[in-house]
Amino acid sequence: MRNRIDLIIFLPLLFLTHAVFAQSEQQAPSAPAGGLDQLLQITKNLKDAVCDESFISKAPALGGHLTTQNYQIWFDDEKREAEVLSFLLGEPTSAVSSEFLRDEINETHPENNEQVQKLKRKLSLEICENVVGATSKLRELVDKKPSRFLNAKEVTMKEPNLASLIAPSEKSGFLVLAQDREGRFGAFNKGILVPGWVEPFEVMGVAFVHKGKTQHIYSRLFNPITNNTLAIVLESTEGTLLGEFIPSPEATAKRDLTALKAQAEGEQARLRQLELYRSQIEGKAFHVLSNLKASNLDLEESRKKIRNLQEYYKNLLEAYKLFPQEKQFDIFSKNSPRHKNLDEFLKDSLTESFWSELSKAKVGANSVRFLPFKPDPKLEAIYAEYLKKLKTAI
Repeated sequence: MRNRIDLIIFLPLLFLTHAVFAQSEQQAPSAPAGGLDQLLQITKNLKDAVCDESFISKAPALGGHLTTQNYQIWFDDEKREAEVLSFLLGEPTSAVSSEFLRDEINETHPENNEQVQKLKRKLSLEICENVVGATSKLRELVDKKPSRFLNAKEVTMKEPNLASLIAPSEKSGFLVLAQDREGRFGAFNKGILVPGWVEPFEVMGVAFVHKGKTQHIYSRLFNPITNNTLAIVLESTEGTLLGEFIPSPEATAKRDLTALKAQAEGEQARLRQLELYRSQIEGKAFHVLSNLKASNLDLEESRKKIRNLQEYYKNLLEAYKLFPQEKQFDIFSKNSPRHKNLDEFLKDSLTESFWSELSKAKVGANSVRFLPFKPDPKLEAIYAEYLKKLKTAI
């Protein structure tokens, strides 16, 4: 009874606030430009560095002064879906790496993380010895041994989206969206070099493409401050969270639609779905706040608007979590496009190739389970509205 009284008081106030937010949109500034036409400049720290244990025990770095943090890396191999999924979930013997390191792993068949690290240390040492010192031999190394590096492209859009990065073509393979959080990448000969490999914590998402058409998108949801992974999810091209992957001694039963449907309709799945959307709200707000320009005369006012938006929509999700059937939430699905229902999603979106790759994914001795979410047009509309308001809050 007390919850009901609280709802009667809380929801009208919440939706009154919603009406106020609807009238307060402003234009967002354009994304800052960034160029690739610069040669690699090695920082003073790298010039003075020594290739000791502390240096080669980490992923190699080029120390270039780059203008952005997000990059796309294309791989001409669509047959590695299980390996990439295992990599995202923390399997040490799987790697998103340069051709050289991948060949080394395939030839030696390492059985544990220690053996993989030995191969990585060897490559890290080679790159380090050619980068540090008064006279860098990086150009010579790139010319003679290009297989030690990955080629990347700069992503300048403010809100990187994997689906929007897939250019129309007949190509098949996979595209990695990565963040250079530690300044490892470097500009070189009008391009971007990634030395050695990509770390799991640098990946934002991976899209698998067949003949130019996006098949599956795997996204890493993470804490924007600590960068700790919160979940690895299957995402639609529109950004809808379709389900979560977890290591488990018990694999997902192949195409058992009855069991999957029961799982997706369960309360535990719904609560997890809401939790992940809540983390997305926090992450997007942090991203916008961290990119506000100090030259903005209304900087503090913009920060206040963004924080208010975040708190409002987090409260809205909490109310929806407790009282999903309330009529006030019908406003969010009234004008939304038609979404696939759960039966259509399980039958059409989760193809035979998806289940085949899932059955091959491993994390240590564990298999990988897929926990589907029931499509929720109201929840998706709430999140879409939040993103729209966020773009116009500054």
